[in-house]
Amino acid sequence: MKLKILTLGLVIFFIKTSNAQNVGIGTSQPTARLHVADSSVFFSSPSSLNSGGLTPTENGGTGLLWIAGKAALRAGRSTTNSWAYDNIGVYSSSFGFNNRVSGTGGFASGYNNIVSDLYGIALGSFNYAQNQGSVAIGNISRGLGDFSNAIGYGAAAQAFQSTALGRYNVPSGNATSDLPTDPILVVGNGTDDNNRSNALTILKNGNIGMGNLVGFNNILSNLH
Repeated sequence: MKLKILTLGLVIFFIKTSNAQNVGIGTSQPTARLHVADSSVFFSSPSSLNSGGLTPTENGGTGLLWIAGKAALRAGRSTTNSWAYDNIGVYSSSFGFNNRVSGTGGFASGYNNIVSDLYGIALGSFNYAQNQGSVAIGNISRGLGDFSNAIGYGAAAQAFQSTALGRYNVPSGNATSDLPTDPILVVGNGTDDNNRSNALTILKNGNIGMGNLVGFNNILSNLH
């Protein structure tokens, strides 16, 4: 008898929520399509990640997407294949419009950013964190070296573990090896991608150059 009453109650509840088009967990008056009252929500992933599959947004979509097979999160909008399964990195996340984060553990927020290697970060618009551990922040900035940081407008950090600030600096250096004659800090003052220049260049060996430099061989051995 109790089972029949319980079953009837559940049927009435689901009919009521279906008519209202809202579902409540822990509340009889859900105010959203899914309303979980005063509790946490846990979306789990399988123990074996990256096992292949598709997303509901292979060719674009708008909303909040949890990709269980990658333990990855997407929120915002994609009008391309940036949210396709093969373009989503394991443990990655992105927020905004048309961000593509294919690198493991990568993160992007903003507009049309790309993170293509391990643990990269891109914030702003049209930035590219290309190498592992690289950071690109601002607008059309590029993290081109391992563990490099590019911050500004058109900034490009190419040398290993280097930082580029400002706008449209001259990128140079080895992206994966730590060389003493490569820059560790560059401040750019160029005007566009075809007219790049540096206001300040500091090499890893401590040498410093100031002013517009065509090539890094022009840096003097000491402060100039």
